[in-house]
Amino acid sequence: MNENIDMNLLINESREDSPYLGTYTNKKFHFLEPTTDEICIMDIAHSLSNQCRFNGHTEVFYSVAEHCCIISDLVEAADRDRQEVLSGLLHDASEAYLCDIPSPLKPYLTNYMEMERRLEYIIQKKYNILPKTSYIAYYDMHICGEEARQLFEEVPDWVENYHRLPSVKVKRWSPEVAKKEFLSRFYKYGGVCTPL
Repeated sequence: MNENIDMNLLINESREDSPYLGTYTNKKFHFLEPTTDEICIMDIAHSLSNQCRFNGHTEVFYSVAEHCCIISDLVEAADRDRQEVLSGLLHDASEAYLCDIPSPLKPYLTNYMEMERRLEYIIQKKYNILPKTSYIAYYDMHICGEEARQLFEEVPDWVENYHRLPSVKVKRWSPEVAKKEFLSRFYKYGGVCTPL
């Protein structure tokens, strides 16, 4: 074997052969082995603002981006620090690349949760955010009941399994407004966007 082989060249060649998804900003996202260079806040904001929560089973469009904004607002109202508030905003950022899969389905999708955990770690590293804290986890779990009460044609009985969050008011933003609000919070809470 030739000892003068450039290992970076080999790594780049193997990445070119691996499957990827094209993004809004024309990046190649290699979902089996993602890197921080492939993650972009513009892609995250654009994708999440165009994805409907609850697999689309709502009376009106309600984006994952708006959900993320509400979570960050709740964390901020709990007087948590900027890093945790930004972490709340980006708690579903992996769904910009792996889609918003309803929670009950995730364990049944082979390798999905492993891919999601890996991507969450890459996003945490990229934006210097925390893994899901107890505050974020609490709000993310219990907001489902409030969202369902405000968005479903008939309120499902399972909402009784969740604590009430009376301050949550779903605004039903359009994708354009959701993207703008998401990016506004990202910069407000100290997020840094690297050049494309």
